[in-house]
Amino acid sequence: MPLSAAGRFARRAPYERAFVAQVLQLTQMGYDRLPPSRLAGAEETDITGELKRAIREAIEDQNSPDWVACYEVAEEVYLNTPGRLGKCRRRVDIEFVRVGRGLRPRFQFEAKRLHDSSSVSAYLGEDGLGCFFAGKDAYAAGHPQAGMLGYVQTETETAWADRIATRLMSTPSTLSVQRGTSWGTYPAARGPKYVFTTHHGRTGAGPIVIYHVFLLFC
Repeated sequence: MPLSAAGRFARRAPYERAFVAQVLQLTQMGYDRLPPSRLAGAEETDITGELKRAIREAIEDQNSPDWVACYEVAEEVYLNTPGRLGKCRRRVDIEFVRVGRGLRPRFQFEAKRLHDSSSVSAYLGEDGLGCFFAGKDAYAAGHPQAGMLGYVQTETETAWADRIATRLMSTPSTLSVQRGTSWGTYPAARGPKYVFTTHHGRTGAGPIVIYHVFLLFC
């Protein structure tokens, strides 16, 4: 008898949790190789480029765990969506791919600097978290999880997480936060210290869990 949707989700869930755990661990492994204070005034693209470079170094390091060989990471990845060709295609900031035969799991991050009074709006706006809810152009279409990277360049990770959580959860319908869910802490073993999750519905693309990761660069 074919599995129900709930049954398929239950069977898939442990693999998805392991995939996310490894993505978060790789993110931390890359961050640990950076000099964060030297990037305190850097632009978003500069930080993203350095983070991607450091993650790739971790993947290629002979002393890293064996499982890292199953991953590749890239920045500024073009997305193929209907109606957009060539340079008109949208680009995701960082994408992790678990390599192997068949359909390859992917985890896409959109990144934003957190440094001034406009940062929360940018983080939650159409070029930030809103990218995952842009209809046919949505990032991570067909994938059950994705992430936001908050590059903290002033104050602390918790201060910015609190601001973003307050704004997002005060108007949950704006970004389709699922009813009955909330901004929750996520214990990422061997991953970044400050990780939070939100659960969203998406028309035509299925629900998605967003992992909000805050990294200090000051």
